Amino acid sequence: MNTEPSPASEETTTLVRSGTQSIQRAVLILRELASRDMAGWALHDLAARCGLDRATVHRILKCLIGEGLVQQRACDKRYLLGPLNFELGISVPSRAGVADATRSTVNRLFRCGLNESWRREIFGVRQGWMSRAFCTRDALP
Repeated sequence: MNTEPSPASEETTTLVRSGTQSIQRAVLILRELASRDMAGWALHDLAARCGLDRATVHRILKCLIGEGLVQQRACDKRYLLGPLNFELGISVPSRAGVADATRSTVNRLFRCGLNESWRREIFGVRQGWMSRAFCTRDALP
């Protein structure tokens, strides 16, 4: 179990109650779920990590499961990110213009021959503590 304090959980303790506390807590839970990938979280560990009551975390998880943002693995009852996160994530680059903003650099690298053995040009974007990789086009063999 990861025992270091979560930066997000530290923020939760200082939140001003503005009517969005449930959303802030749900996002905190999603961030923590993302940090464990396929290992998943047991309810009591996730609640402790987030600094929230187990009943509160369970109630939020139940809603997130219903929306497809979280899933619970049957064999060990651990919680993981659900498939809707992927669907939402892949819709962002096309709207944000990430590929367009980097296309000239990727094309320049391609022309320089830096990826002669690659089948596909790939570039990554760092956002917070996560990185996402995007493909721009098939490279010529």
